[in-house]
Amino acid sequence: MTMQKVYVGGRGEMAVRTLPDSGVRSDRTGREAGRCSWPLRSGERAVGRWSVAQRAAEREETESRDRLRLAALALVQRAFETYARLPMTGLFPAGLRSAMPEVVHDATEAYGWNAARPRPATPSGTEILEADWVAGHTLTLAPADRAILIGLGLSLSLRAIGRKVGLSHERVRQRGNALLLALAAAYEAKGKRL
Repeated sequence: MTMQKVYVGGRGEMAVRTLPDSGVRSDRTGREAGRCSWPLRSGERAVGRWSVAQRAAEREETESRDRLRLAALALVQRAFETYARLPMTGLFPAGLRSAMPEVVHDATEAYGWNAARPRPATPSGTEILEADWVAGHTLTLAPADRAILIGLGLSLSLRAIGRKVGLSHERVRQRGNALLLALAAAYEAKGKRL
């Protein structure tokens, strides 16, 4: 994330976070010290109060955090989908337990009148590695944090997750957002992009 800089009359370029909201005053050159300008995408410059520039920078930072949080949530959900698509050979149906054919439950099943259910595609190696990394990261968390992250990945409601871990839904939302941002930071530290 790049730090946004603005031109402040009489002070030169300053980082937006360090700008005080001091209102409109004139500096030594006679310009308004409480106003600043910043570049727009069109190539022109916008002029406004410091507080406007600060709010714009905070909005941009909030949007960036929301993008990272949603990307991390998608990463957790992809991990669950990957595990759901893994084949269960040897466990179901019958597998190695018996050589008997499976039981036919009704006539529609016996004569093939019911619609065939296609199996989901087997996940690739990179999808499995990504899911394993997410599972490994989840196991390093405290039990309550692990339950929150898993609940978010399964798209459970915040209230249901809160009942499980003993927190209010607002606290679950706050901790969940922090966990997702930490997951995104760890994933990017690994060298991958979300």
